[in-house]
Amino acid sequence: MQQIRIILDIGRPGEERPTLDIKATSIQDAIDQSVQHFCVEGVFILTDMEGIPLNQLTFPKIKTAIMTMSPAFVARQSILKIKKATNEVEKEKAINEIVKELQNQTYAREFFKTTLFPPPFNKQNIKIIKVSMRYKDAIKLMLNDKYIQELYNIMCTNEDLEIRLQAAEVLNVLCMSGGEIFIIYAAKVFAAKRDEYKYRSLLPMIGNTKIGATVVALLLGILKCSPEGRKSKIVMDFKYVGITEAVKKLKSYKLLVTNFEKALKDDCQIINYDQRSKREWKRVEEIRQNSIQLENRIKTLYLDKERALKSKEELSIILEQKKQEIIKCNEDIKFLKEHTEVRNNISITIRKLTRIELIEEIAKTNRDIELFTKEKERLLNEIEDVPKEKKKVIINNFIEQNDKEKIKSIPRGNFISKRITTQNFSHSKINCLNENIFNQPKIELSVYLPELKWNRIILKPDHPKCLWDCLPEKKLNICDVENSFKIEEQNSTNPVISRYKYIDLCVLRNKFPSSVSLGIDINNFYYRQITERDGKFLIDTLKGIHLNELDYSDGGKGIEGWLKPLLEIPAFQIKLKMWVESMLIENEINRITPLIQNCFKAIEVVKSSRSFKELINIILVTGNYLNSDYPSIRCADGFQIDLLIKLRETRLPQKQVSMLDFVIKIHSNPEQLIEELSISSFAKIDLTKLINDIKELIVKCSSLKQIIQTQIISLPSKQQSHITEEVNTLMSRVIYLRDFIIKTAKKFYQMMYWIIGIPAVAVEYNPITFFGILEQFTQQLKESLEDKTELKPSVTLINRAFTEMTRREKHIHFGSQDDLLAKVICCLKKGKIKASILRKILN
Repeated sequence: MQQIRIILDIGRPGEERPTLDIKATSIQDAIDQSVQHFCVEGVFILTDMEGIPLNQLTFPKIKTAIMTMSPAFVARQSILKIKKATNEVEKEKAINEIVKELQNQTYAREFFKTTLFPPPFNKQNIKIIKVSMRYKDAIKLMLNDKYIQELYNIMCTNEDLEIRLQAAEVLNVLCMSGGEIFIIYAAKVFAAKRDEYKYRSLLPMIGNTKIGATVVALLLGILKCSPEGRKSKIVMDFKYVGITEAVKKLKSYKLLVTNFEKALKDDCQIINYDQRSKREWKRVEEIRQNSIQLENRIKTLYLDKERALKSKEELSIILEQKKQEIIKCNEDIKFLKEHTEVRNNISITIRKLTRIELIEEIAKTNRDIELFTKEKERLLNEIEDVPKEKKKVIINNFIEQNDKEKIKSIPRGNFISKRITTQNFSHSKINCLNENIFNQPKIELSVYLPELKWNRIILKPDHPKCLWDCLPEKKLNICDVENSFKIEEQNSTNPVISRYKYIDLCVLRNKFPSSVSLGIDINNFYYRQITERDGKFLIDTLKGIHLNELDYSDGGKGIEGWLKPLLEIPAFQIKLKMWVESMLIENEINRITPLIQNCFKAIEVVKSSRSFKELINIILVTGNYLNSDYPSIRCADGFQIDLLIKLRETRLPQKQVSMLDFVIKIHSNPEQLIEELSISSFAKIDLTKLINDIKELIVKCSSLKQIIQTQIISLPSKQQSHITEEVNTLMSRVIYLRDFIIKTAKKFYQMMYWIIGIPAVAVEYNPITFFGILEQFTQQLKESLEDKTELKPSVTLINRAFTEMTRREKHIHFGSQDDLLAKVICCLKKGKIKASILRKILN
């Protein structure tokens, strides 16, 4: 536990920054506590006083940390503001905020990773583009074919002169940043097309300025990188437009002008530029005339298309009418086939009957069926009117049970290997349950049973918290709760009823008047009304004396004078035993309850940890893509748990390796993952001792039931009712503790069993085994990490996966064996390989 002071820094410079002193186990724990205290929203990070983000190594050494918004989160929020802007004022405000934030290098680095950069070149985005070009990362992103072509087109063709100058200025910066590489890079893009009007539009921009030099450098790159046979045509266009004369104005850039003129003279095929240009412009005019004719032809085709669509609608109506007639004919054929059989009790064949005779025969058959149904109902009513014998009901374990019938067991369901059909379920309730189960006295449990179908889990990137709630739940019923607290002796051993010899209280009163009177007064109290001080004194006395050494006289000292007679009274004996057992159970409940609460808090910490969610997300996303080509799913956004279990087994020469082991071996920081999933370190208790204490508590509850079953029956009915009422009060507390344990356990248990690999049939919500589930999961992670077995490339999963991938993707390269799974899923996203290939690799 680390003592640390958190300073919240989300305001403007110069404002007072609130502080908080906390004790945290990890960076995420410190952030969660601070967010809850300061009541802020967003994604935060911890840094030291110099602004360097903290990690697991530097966190224990820091006494004071600053909590700020995550730069990646701020960048994404800025983009969302631009997208959600409804008018120009809001959009301009959002752009100004981005320009202001780009002064921060950390924000700029995250902003360049978003999909907005590089932004479209327009008046609003010019501010963002100019500020971004201070960074090398921005310039690298802008040096691409598509963006440079866009800037070039704007510089040549845009009507607004200001935007054209801005585009030329940006190209100038890119040219200075990229050097000769940029010239060649840009020229390869521009030299592919012949656009004389673009050259003409560049002419006013050629002057003795940086922008003019940039334009000439671009044209020089076009000349140098133009393909064979096209250079002479480009030179002709330059002379015809007047670019060759305008280049001579660049007196400050003599070397550039010399290289440009030299490039013009290198081509020996340049002859008769004026005649060739006239021929080319004549050809352009012919092309324009042809385009006008084509436009007229297109209009004619559109008219023909409209007439064809009208004819198509008329034909579709006629086709639909014919389909209806065919359906009607098929129904008539089906009707005739059903009623053209040869029956034994009919002397002629139905096939030979006319339509009228056929209808009469069918009506006669229907009348026979109605008569048979009425006769059947009459007989059933006569049977139901017979008086039934009353069923005997006895009190056993505080549940009314039938003397001859046993409560039907509730189908548990297999969450992986099979599905249960829905014909036995109605509105999320099981029809086959006995009604007595839902009408039990003294015990009330809010239990609702869902329809046992497999739910499809949809992973949405904007709702990561839905992952936990989407997992299927198995609801409890009262039989599951009772079976969890039964022991073997309770089912196998028959209770032996002790027989007591009743003593006449009048005889005892005459023999020991004072002690018996005191004993009867105590006996009339309920055992819970004895004070704790008197109870301890009574127990200590019972432990320290021998009954044969007691002074039985009426003048005996202390408790000895009346203890022996009282122990001969059966009701007092039972009440004394009840009080002792109940006091011990109540002490255990009070001691164990806070320990269980600590466990639940630790489990909530583990469930909310980032590492656990990332681990679950890796497994679920892999399951999505594995099942993407199943006909029942047809997409990569959902999966079914009974199919996900196929991920678990991948074969090696020595043993089987689960999907969890494979994920751990390729995990970037498994030590941190195991540290954040250790329930023992968060709860600070011994789980083994806690499980043993719960077992002992269950045994004590069972022994209390044994006392009730063997001894309370021999008492008079009035005393029976008093003791039964007190025992019910005690058992209700035990049931509350039991429900408290199971309440949080069931959802977490059912999600963990298919990750760890527990068979579906063995899953039961038993509070004894629950606390070991997460620790078993953490132990399995440790074993996977400690396993130093090397995967041999010739026979292992890595080699087979590599072979399958390279056979289908010859140009793919793996940096290491660790990124194999990521490469496979990437190929699945692009549709280059099928999901069955990945299943083949992992199975």
